[in-house]
Amino acid sequence: MNKLSFKISTLLAVAVLFAACSNDETLTPETDGQVDISTRVNAGNEATAEGTYAPTDGTQLFLYYKEMGNADDNGTFTYTNNKWENTRKLYWDDLTSVTVGDVQAYPFFAASPQTPTTSPAVSVNQNTGNAYTTSDQLIAYITVPKRQTVLNLKFRHILSQLKVVIESPTGNNQVDLSGTTLSINGTRTTYSLAYTGTAQDKDGNDITIPSEAVPAIATAGTDAQAVAVTPKTVARSTGSATEAAQATFEGILPPQTCSPVLAFTIEGKTYTYKAVETTLVAGKTTAYKLSVTKSGVELSSITLEDWDTTAPATKADIKADLTGTASAGGSGTEAIKGTAMSIWKKGVGNTGSTTNNAQADKAAAHVYTFAGSAWSSTNPIYVDDTNLTNDRFYSTIENATDSKTRVVDLIGAGPATMGQGILNFGFRHLMAQLAVNVVAGTDFPAGISLTDATVKTPAMLTAYTLGYNTADNSLLQVNPTVGSTSTTYTDLATGVSATDNTGTAIITGETTYLVVPQTLAQGASFTVSVGDKTYTGTLNAALTLQAGKKNVLTLTLNPTAMTVGSITLAEWGAGSKGSGSSEVDGITITTTTLTNIDQAGTLYLAATAESTSGVAANGTGTYPVKYEKSQASIDDATDSGYSPIIWDNLAKGNYTYAALFVPKEYRHEAVAGNNHEFDYLIATSDVTAWGTQPGFSTEGHKLTHAMAQLDVKLISGTDGFTNAELNAAAVKTDSKKKVSVGSTTATLNISDLTTAKNVALKKTVDAADASGTNATFSALIAPQQLKQIVITINGNNYTLNKELTMTANQKFSLEVTVSRTPLGFSAAVTNWTEASMTEGGVVVDP
Repeated sequence: MNKLSFKISTLLAVAVLFAACSNDETLTPETDGQVDISTRVNAGNEATAEGTYAPTDGTQLFLYYKEMGNADDNGTFTYTNNKWENTRKLYWDDLTSVTVGDVQAYPFFAASPQTPTTSPAVSVNQNTGNAYTTSDQLIAYITVPKRQTVLNLKFRHILSQLKVVIESPTGNNQVDLSGTTLSINGTRTTYSLAYTGTAQDKDGNDITIPSEAVPAIATAGTDAQAVAVTPKTVARSTGSATEAAQATFEGILPPQTCSPVLAFTIEGKTYTYKAVETTLVAGKTTAYKLSVTKSGVELSSITLEDWDTTAPATKADIKADLTGTASAGGSGTEAIKGTAMSIWKKGVGNTGSTTNNAQADKAAAHVYTFAGSAWSSTNPIYVDDTNLTNDRFYSTIENATDSKTRVVDLIGAGPATMGQGILNFGFRHLMAQLAVNVVAGTDFPAGISLTDATVKTPAMLTAYTLGYNTADNSLLQVNPTVGSTSTTYTDLATGVSATDNTGTAIITGETTYLVVPQTLAQGASFTVSVGDKTYTGTLNAALTLQAGKKNVLTLTLNPTAMTVGSITLAEWGAGSKGSGSSEVDGITITTTTLTNIDQAGTLYLAATAESTSGVAANGTGTYPVKYEKSQASIDDATDSGYSPIIWDNLAKGNYTYAALFVPKEYRHEAVAGNNHEFDYLIATSDVTAWGTQPGFSTEGHKLTHAMAQLDVKLISGTDGFTNAELNAAAVKTDSKKKVSVGSTTATLNISDLTTAKNVALKKTVDAADASGTNATFSALIAPQQLKQIVITINGNNYTLNKELTMTANQKFSLEVTVSRTPLGFSAAVTNWTEASMTEGGVVVDP
């Protein structure tokens, strides 16, 4: 018995724009108040390309106010000599605004090349005269807020286009297609139009009808699907030894779900191709490409579905961008790169060797190879061996290999049935695509480029088996082998497009990689390397990498601010500790602890690298300190002036840090004119590695007072002064030093004054018999030698001419006994570093 050699084919479904011209034409309103228009045509609800609607001369455009077909308020335009002529004018003065939504506006409908009838239908013979053009119903809807506005009409194709391309390749079996004819059977030709309601966009969001995007909805009628439609013949050719013969046909049909039957005559012979059920979409083109030779009819190529457009349901910092790369076949398709195809079959109810083991079923596959322009096999599938009712066919192709992950882009098709001796395979990607998009977060240093950032993934499974979808035991799927060897992918590019892998750029500057579909557990870590810095992000929920989808993980890098580990100041003040910690990109930041700081101010830090002299570039920081409820803490509010050192800006290495605390107010005095110094605090940290917070709490590195404190206590002697007189006394000295702040180096600059400044000590303690206290006067003074101290009581000045060496971080206390007779006093100095000095037996005449 002779057997028919089976030819493989598949349906090519494409979504492309109807033909449209370019350049807008804007018409200026005339002075008589007529309504003018400019026109553009747009293919569908989601189309992005549009151009000026410029049809052939004589084409009409019908404009209606408020509702389609309004017999009272309407206008007509005719296209003549490359512009629209207003042949029936509609005047603004005749129109009254109406409520549209919740505003007053002027709504218009427009139709071309004809106004819709009550029972519209496409022509059954679109290859005669202008039947094809008049079958293509264009409708526009627009609302404008005021009169004297040019109506910028954007027409939408309300119907669908079916395109058929028949090709005969070069060679001995080439046929002449110059006389080929085609008829389309099994479709409906009548339709109805609705101008109100709700439609859905590609994401399932509601669109109100009418709107500019959807002015109307066409619904196919219920007429019998037995009417043959003759499409327009676009082009036909004979072919030659170097060029394929080709015939192209286009037809307009109402949107509908159907199984078109294509009947075409070639060199006197009639062929029939019955397509699988498909949906014709308004404003879109569905195209079939057939290949014909003297030995039979087949589709010229097997096409591949684009990546699925459903976004995966994952946490907020995961996104899916699924725009495919169009091949020559049209938008939404990809070219197949593999040249070897495996095809196997199983009957209904027969699950193969094991229940879900497509891997085992594939062992008996027929292998086809692609060469020239056709698939062929030394072990072909024969129609005579096929149960057309029960047999289901499956196929896989190893499309390409990702050179980075070494994962094969396995594509699969099925279950498919055989019809008219043809198998229609629609292939799907069985692997997943992974892209990691690294972006700079708010305030991330602008000087750090993410162009060369690379990513290291967590351990991922690479082994798998081929199975059928467990839900219905039908569609092919890849099942990762849990517990098998896993691989960590390193140095994956994120900032530049790569050419050495099969992934396609789906976001500008982003590269995709093939991986086995699987679920990454919560807590799995991705590491980003930028220069010599690394950032680690952990998944806060399990992440499923879905087959056939481009799974895009977005990692946002936030600036990593350096804080100090802790700051301690012994013996002065009564501050308290802060608490808490936070984690930013894998680097733990401990909240600064400020011990014994009892006032508000500003802390300056300056980093000096061991290998350099001077403060490192980007190595200075400003940390405002607030003091509230007896607690000192860093104030990092937006308006506080907080400007920390950013780790990201520092090269890795070892650093020492200088710290300078500048109080907001004077310690003893509120008046700057009394020439007190601020209680400046200074320290230098130990050598500290990059990424480790510097501390100032260990011995030798604690904050110390940069100034000296002078305390003068007045004690009443025999026949001395009253407490009231001592409390009213004045104590002064002269300072010959000037102090300035170096915030960029976290240092103090102490220099000499040409003219000494008079320092008036502030009374800090009252003399009181009940408490046994003495009148005490204090001031903070820059380190220096004081020459004299002047005490004024009841208008009389008493001068102590004695050199006192004032040393930083020391408190000098002078106790002066005062009598009404020649003044005698003793002086004792108590300092912060436990040093002491005494002075006594000196009589000073007033």
